[in-house]
Amino acid sequence: MFDRDELANLEKNIKRLKQQLADKRDALITTAPGDKARIRQQIEDVLSEIRDLEQQYWEILHQRSISFEPSEDEAEPIVAEWVEKANQLATNPPANVPAEILQQVQAVAKRLDQPGQSAAIKVKGMISALPPFFSVGVETELDVAAFMQRNFPTFCQWAGRLAKK
Repeated sequence: MFDRDELANLEKNIKRLKQQLADKRDALITTAPGDKARIRQQIEDVLSEIRDLEQQYWEILHQRSISFEPSEDEAEPIVAEWVEKANQLATNPPANVPAEILQQVQAVAKRLDQPGQSAAIKVKGMISALPPFFSVGVETELDVAAFMQRNFPTFCQWAGRLAKK
């Protein structure tokens, strides 16, 4: 199985790459026109690395979630928050969030809103649905982690606790 250190290492590397990305974007503004194409390519490369590491992170969390069962008390607020926020985003979509992300949020919400499964099982299923978010987010330059934290903080807190188990 995966250990805590592997997830912590991925988090640390993602943070470093995001700082590199910010630095390259700053450099793009101040660099000579002849160097802009090279920096744009470097930005694309860093974005690709971020996407790959974030997908690895969520895949590891998904593997970890297989052997971890959240309690119903823990899972119910996560499900309720996701469904409620997904409805808000559908009603009033933010201009900076790609339609693909909003569609994926809605798809997860539809699965969560179906009767017949416990909230705990629904939450475990959410993790497997997340890696595609990061792929779309990086392609559109949306910081999906920040989007998730801003819109689904209860889920992110739970995922953070799972990462430390």
